[in-house]
Amino acid sequence: QRCVDWLSPGIRDLRCDFRSEQTFGVGSDRRLSWESPALTLAWAMPTDLVIGCLGSAGSLIVRRLIEETPDRRIRAVDYCDEWARLKKHPEVLDAAVTGRLQFLQGDATNAKSMEEAFQGIDGGVILAFQGGGFGSAGKVDHNGVKTAVEAATRAGVQRVLLISSLFVTDRHKRNPIRIMLNTLRWRMMDNKLKGEQRVREAGVPYTIVRPGRFVSKPQGAPVKLKTGQGDTISGSICPVDVAAICVAALRNPATSGVTFEVVDEWGKAPEDQNGPKLQQEVAAAEADGDVAYPSMTAPPAASGPGSLAATQHAATSQQDKAAAEADGIVAYPSLGQPVASGAPSSAPAGAQLKARPVEEQLRTLFLGLQRDAAVATTEQISGMYQMAT
Repeated sequence: QRCVDWLSPGIRDLRCDFRSEQTFGVGSDRRLSWESPALTLAWAMPTDLVIGCLGSAGSLIVRRLIEETPDRRIRAVDYCDEWARLKKHPEVLDAAVTGRLQFLQGDATNAKSMEEAFQGIDGGVILAFQGGGFGSAGKVDHNGVKTAVEAATRAGVQRVLLISSLFVTDRHKRNPIRIMLNTLRWRMMDNKLKGEQRVREAGVPYTIVRPGRFVSKPQGAPVKLKTGQGDTISGSICPVDVAAICVAALRNPATSGVTFEVVDEWGKAPEDQNGPKLQQEVAAAEADGDVAYPSMTAPPAASGPGSLAATQHAATSQQDKAAAEADGIVAYPSLGQPVASGAPSSAPAGAQLKARPVEEQLRTLFLGLQRDAAVATTEQISGMYQMAT
């Protein structure tokens, strides 16, 4: 037994046995004893599965599950084995070492590979993969989803969540974006729609999320989530928000048997009035998926220090700051509070940035969504027509 100081303080009591044959964390030369209480607890946890864990959304989903579901294990599956892209994050490495996270190389188009991936899965499943190679849409977005869902049905999982896309239905058959993707990606949108239908027909509880085009967040802009059904909205969304939505929807009763679209609506970003250093640190924070709390700004210039508006603003800002600190948000040293145009900058350094501005919205985001049986979507009408003819 040896002391493993490189582990986080919460798991340094784990026993390290270099003679064990079981290695936790792919590519690591440190092996943990099966007798560790932490590992015993981990193996008793229900297990969720993420297929496509190295994609732009899949990697964020894995990290989100680690943070939001400490009482569950995660199996992360991808076609390639570049696990270092995920293990560079401390929380991912800690979860792998303690047995909460397992990496597995797998192919969604191979039935035997999917049987191995679903072995022992008793929680939820998130399908976050898509075809990337030339002519791979039919093989991956349709047949790959079909193979994965068939394995999920045999495993008896609690829920399957599929990440699809906007513009997959015939409602948008003349949309230039859909036409371009269908042409350049060998009927990608058509095959995504077929994959959705395989999920609906599988007989397992499901949720289908249709996000907009993935984009980066405008610096400092507040975010409002917008949902729709029937492929009726358009727009873009940040992958960080997609991950938050998928994890929240995976076990929410309101999203069972539901297909919905979701996009981001950004407000106006606050002006940079504290110099280029602030701008650089805001950019660094945004690269980590952070945006500012809306009320963490100085009161209007017309409001004096003792005015009612200033007092109310100060109270709201303190509440937001306390909420940020409770969430463990990292303070960026020189991020002072923006001030009104023409006023001197006297705000204290260390203003907090909100990493997940969608948190409060997620509590009510799924209210009002209708199950697919109650939504007259274009693809269902098309299917009924085909059956009749």
